[in-house]
Amino acid sequence: MIYPDGLDALRFKLLSEQNTLAIIGDIGIAMGDYISEAFAILKTMGNPDITIEIDSGGGDAKIGLYIYDCIRLYPGKTTGLVIFRANSMGAIILQACDIRRCSIHSTILIHCILHTIKIVNFKLNDANHVNELIVDCNISQEKTEAILISKTKRSKGKIQSEMKKDKPMTAQQALDFGLIDEII
Repeated sequence: MIYPDGLDALRFKLLSEQNTLAIIGDIGIAMGDYISEAFAILKTMGNPDITIEIDSGGGDAKIGLYIYDCIRLYPGKTTGLVIFRANSMGAIILQACDIRRCSIHSTILIHCILHTIKIVNFKLNDANHVNELIVDCNISQEKTEAILISKTKRSKGKIQSEMKKDKPMTAQQALDFGLIDEII
């Protein structure tokens, strides 16, 4: 089995026995693999209702959108629960859940897509590659904005304005904005 950073086999077993998935830490390849395997296991269990606990500072936009789709398309009922933070792609993943909850002392951050460029085998003078990165970033930005518009019922301008603030919202602010359904 594949486990995200900091999540050992015993904890994975306990969480899956409780029909709870943990999205803890960076949204990256390891997390995408963990989610793929977890949903395959849940399918063999008859697609039970699940709770998805989120404590993430964000991560890779493409992998985050993949996880969003896995949750959105899951046939069982999904309840998202933010414990500590759901930043960036963590906040987008939360939007895929049927019910979106947040603990009272947690925060949620939406912001413009950031693209980290690794300077490994990267030609700084390769304008085509740089343009591809910009296009890719813009596409991911448009997708996240569309998700937020759909779930919050806010205008594109209001979503973009909030994203530009790049500031975490309290649970109450997230509720008022429409990012969550309930504070616990």
